[in-house]
Amino acid sequence: MGYQPRQRLRAGADESLVAREQTLRRELSALATQQGQLAQRAAPAERRSAMEMKKFAMEKKGMLSLRRCGLLNASRGRTTLEEAEVIKVLYNTFVSTKIAFANTAMEICHHIDGADVDVVLGVLGEAHQRLVSDRYLAAGMGDGGACHPRDNIALSHLSSRLGLSFDWFRGIMQQRERQTDWLADLIEQHRGGRDVVILGRSFKPESNIVTGSAAVLLESILRERGLPVTVWDPHVDGETKPPAGGPFCYFIGTRHPEFRSWPFEPGSVVLGP
Repeated sequence: MGYQPRQRLRAGADESLVAREQTLRRELSALATQQGQLAQRAAPAERRSAMEMKKFAMEKKGMLSLRRCGLLNASRGRTTLEEAEVIKVLYNTFVSTKIAFANTAMEICHHIDGADVDVVLGVLGEAHQRLVSDRYLAAGMGDGGACHPRDNIALSHLSSRLGLSFDWFRGIMQQRERQTDWLADLIEQHRGGRDVVILGRSFKPESNIVTGSAAVLLESILRERGLPVTVWDPHVDGETKPPAGGPFCYFIGTRHPEFRSWPFEPGSVVLGP
């Protein structure tokens, strides 16, 4: 039946991700009938201008600019509509794959004395011929936003529907959850009785979008464990002042530039992936 988010997400810890999951079956159905919809749009052909018909013909043939996927040096290619849809969602899930891989490397290096994950991934990022590029190949929070988790969940359901031998996309989402659990373990180990303050709520730096944010998932896990936790984000919380009166156990949930020189309360512990 494909990937299912944890029960606490259904209880409202990350409503935005759950809401997206609830629309997936409709989205998959829409993909399956897209060609029929296009044909229906073209039915009253005699009423359409020559320019509109040309636009429709290009759409039907699946003209795709790979530049829209960030492939700046790529040429233009002709695909079917089905191929174009698969390219788009696999592009997003490949980014998620790289992030999941990098965060697994972070956990490995955490357990090996003398292994710096930034050095390890920095070297791997130089392998441009075999590893594509160093983009998204850095340790940090799990992948988030509206698109990537949505597409991973959608492809997990599609994998189940098609009877694939292995659900790769389910694995990506499970890694995201389990890594966040592990980060919660580290907070418990190092907080020393201090209240927890997560700095950053958005899914990426310099953004106010919290949809699918791993920081929101982390907050939910900590609350589930009964830990006192506050989340503050300068790009989300507006004029609200950050927590004061520490010391605290700070966790950098989003790498906003403001946190590079943050005035942490004396005696605090600062953690971050």
